[in-house]
Amino acid sequence: MHAFLDQAFVLHTMPYRESSAIVRLFSAQYGLMSGVVRGVYQHNRKAQQLRSALQLGSHLECQWQGEGSLKNIIQCDLIAHAKINDSRQLVCLSYINELLLHFLPAEQKAEALYFAYPKLLASIAFDDDAELSLRRFEQLLFEEMGCAIDMLWDHANDKAVDERKQYCVSPEHGVVANDGFSQGLILKGRQLQLLADNDFTCLETRRLAKRVHRLIIDHHLAGRTLRARALYKQ
Repeated sequence: MHAFLDQAFVLHTMPYRESSAIVRLFSAQYGLMSGVVRGVYQHNRKAQQLRSALQLGSHLECQWQGEGSLKNIIQCDLIAHAKINDSRQLVCLSYINELLLHFLPAEQKAEALYFAYPKLLASIAFDDDAELSLRRFEQLLFEEMGCAIDMLWDHANDKAVDERKQYCVSPEHGVVANDGFSQGLILKGRQLQLLADNDFTCLETRRLAKRVHRLIIDHHLAGRTLRARALYKQ
């Protein structure tokens, strides 16, 4: 059977049967993939090394076999651990991993996101304005997945946004002129132009983006919840 070899980041692990684990990985060439790692919870040195390697955010070199949705991961070699030092950083990492698990299609290459991911990890680890990095990564995720909102076009009237008017923003309809009946987030044209610039160093833009991004995320979750949000509240 042909074996595949690639580098990947660990997004999630869960116990499987007696001593194995199901691992969700973000792979450089194959995008989001899932596989079984055997012997993870045995009582020997190799199992200890596997458990250490399979921490959230770890960068691995993996080899796997199989053509189905659940691969057989036959080797995991640690390249580097994520430098996560406290619970707040862990919540940030869990949050972004959950987004990738919900938004990424299985086994589809997502090169821009893959190379942005370690930069986000570094920002979270070294507290280099992690919120700024989170908003940037969310925006990149939406753009790569085709669900970003065009902030400069009024889809109801098929014309450019006017900075003097108010608009309703929703994931279903995009930006439409506020007629008093539309449902969504009401923003001024000037605010939409700020969002279109993607300058998240601007505090106002960052706050607006947080509200808009939450709309997009909740829409695509379709009633499902993000565990990291509950952890953040705690």
